[in-house]
Amino acid sequence: MDPRWYKFELFLADMGEKPDGLTLERVDNNKGYWPNNCVWATRRAQARNRRNNKITYAIAEEIRYMHYTGSSYNDLIRIYKLSLGGISAIINRKMWDKPF
Repeated sequence: MDPRWYKFELFLADMGEKPDGLTLERVDNNKGYWPNNCVWATRRAQARNRRNNKITYAIAEEIRYMHYTGSSYNDLIRIYKLSLGGISAIINRKMWDKPF
């Protein structure tokens, strides 16, 4: 963590007031809490940014591209090891609609 942030006033100067409904998120989970690695994010966005999450926004876009260029749901399920519901939700933009 940035040692400056031990003083709340300096944290506030770097990050600003906490927006309603958002919490502090590290952009890169392999790095610490530093001004250039932290953002205010929704819990949904934070859930996407977990180390054990096997799908990224880029992979979701790849799944959509493959589907629109002819790959079947069964192909995508086999390749990405996701359920039919997961593949369908990505293709229909119910999940991973936008990067955070």
